[in-house]
Amino acid sequence: MFKRFFKSDKTKMLEKVVNRLEERGNTDIRAELSGYQKPQKVVRVSDNTEYFPDVTSTKEGQFRLFAIEYGKVVKSNMTVNRWKLFEAFSSQNNAVFYIVCSSGQVMDVKKILLFRL
Repeated sequence: MFKRFFKSDKTKMLEKVVNRLEERGNTDIRAELSGYQKPQKVVRVSDNTEYFPDVTSTKEGQFRLFAIEYGKVVKSNMTVNRWKLFEAFSSQNNAVFYIVCSSGQVMDVKKILLFRL
């Protein structure tokens, strides 16, 4: 009953990221939040793999994708595949891909990036 009165950790992180992007002059911000359009999915044509970034924006003409990790970083193949797809898309389209996490998660994210990508 009380859950609907409180924001989830994911929603709190999304709001923080969106607020920070607005403060820093990003435009065309998309996020799965009330008042924003949902980000468009990124598709790998060769195998039809598709994932939605958590947030996208544009700054100074450059497209930006954000994967937001909240709570315990999931060390699954899906997480790694999602990051790989966003990184490949960014490389091919002169975009930038960011992984956003709390300071307590940095080591977990670095380990995943070092050993799984």
